[in-house]
Amino acid sequence: MQRAAAEVKVREERKRRRLAVALAAAVLVLALIGGAAAWGLAHWRIATDARLQAALQDAIDRRAQAQAAPAGDTALSLWADAEAAGRRLDDLVNQGFPSAQMRQVVADFNSGLAADSAAARRTAEEDKAGRTLLGALANVRLDALANATSLRWAVYETRNADADYQAAFRHFGVDVDALTTEAAAARFASRSPEFRVELAAALDDWALERRSRKGPASDWQRLVALARALDREAGTPKAARPRRCGSRG
Repeated sequence: MQRAAAEVKVREERKRRRLAVALAAAVLVLALIGGAAAWGLAHWRIATDARLQAALQDAIDRRAQAQAAPAGDTALSLWADAEAAGRRLDDLVNQGFPSAQMRQVVADFNSGLAADSAAARRTAEEDKAGRTLLGALANVRLDALANATSLRWAVYETRNADADYQAAFRHFGVDVDALTTEAAAARFASRSPEFRVELAAALDDWALERRSRKGPASDWQRLVALARALDREAGTPKAARPRRCGSRG
């Protein structure tokens, strides 16, 4: 009995040893696999960051080109190219395994790009609206002169140039007769000096038309006051400001 018990004990000990060896071998294999996986992930991350860095530089260059372009269709096309480059960055982030730092760099860049491109579109829309206004005002003057019976004071026939001037400004979103001079001038504060000078000249023409109709003096003086304010804000020297309706300067 004692001999049998001893043999059983020996066999159990051998089993425990074999199990320990097997476990050790399994741990070693897992460690090797884990190390290989970690190396693979690190290599993938480095490669992803490298691709992102190259794509980021391309996007930065495209944004710089858009920023340097004057407002207009060309600039909008360049901004669209920059936004497409930004989307490629997002694709690389989602498809690869970037570092946390590079992921944040891309996110910050695209956030700034979105804000810049939105501002560029607003500027383009404002520029288009401004050109539309100036064009409409020029057409009013041309039509009025074509119908004039006396060029001395530009006394017009049946066409109501006053209503046409008023409609052009209202279409732009500015009711000159309903706003104070300061409030109306503020609506053009973001415009270029050249735009404001040209607009002031159109207001002079409108004031001249109103004055010729012998209406209330306040009606045309309101326009002259706005033209004068635009001249000041445009930085036109006082001596260089034209005098129309006998009151500008």
